[in-house]
Amino acid sequence: MKSTYLLIHGAWHARWCWQYITPLLKDLGHEVFDPDLPGHGENKMDFIHITLATYVDAVTQLVISIDKSVVLVGHSMAGVIISQIAENIPEHIKQLIYINGFIPENNGSLLQEAQQSDSPGISTQLAMNPKKNEIILKKTAVTKKLLFNCCNHKDAELGISLLQNEPLQPFSDAIKTSAEKFGRVKKLYIACLQDNVLPAKDQKRMYEKTNCSVINLDTDHSPFFSAIDKLANIIAQL
Repeated sequence: MKSTYLLIHGAWHARWCWQYITPLLKDLGHEVFDPDLPGHGENKMDFIHITLATYVDAVTQLVISIDKSVVLVGHSMAGVIISQIAENIPEHIKQLIYINGFIPENNGSLLQEAQQSDSPGISTQLAMNPKKNEIILKKTAVTKKLLFNCCNHKDAELGISLLQNEPLQPFSDAIKTSAEKFGRVKKLYIACLQDNVLPAKDQKRMYEKTNCSVINLDTDHSPFFSAIDKLANIIAQL
């Protein structure tokens, strides 16, 4: 059965992270969209204007323009985005697929979820600039090991070279979800067991509070580089 997929990248990334996954899904006959979020990649916007609602509104407009039920795939931070969209327009969403994604509770934020972790994650490699609504990411060897620890050298080098800074506000903005809307949407969680950014136990804490089916991948925070075929097949439900 052919589907329409929207692949939504996470923080620090842009649509480049799907460069191996998108062609594989298209080769299987699926329709695929992999947009840059506002302020990322080629979608230029001053960070000072970006909130979580900015992301949600941009993706929602794309979903509605497609005019058919879609599968929303969200990596990491994008788990927050796709959760809110499922609450807002559940009738347009065929399924949510989280790839080591954040799933805040109702009235919760990504930052609140991250603060529940025993691991510092990537926080040691960040610097905040609230006046510019910006989180500065240090491109260090530590950052590369955190994000790309299971990737080959070429892809790890590519990934670290393309990472960018991130708007701050979406991390602290809360989502509003309900059992009646968000709760009724089918969900799959792809848990990455060697993730150094969002450790497996933190992923488990979130997906266990949500009615998700779960598939484990023995890989890092970047399965779109480190487990390409496996990830594409799971997304395509093969």
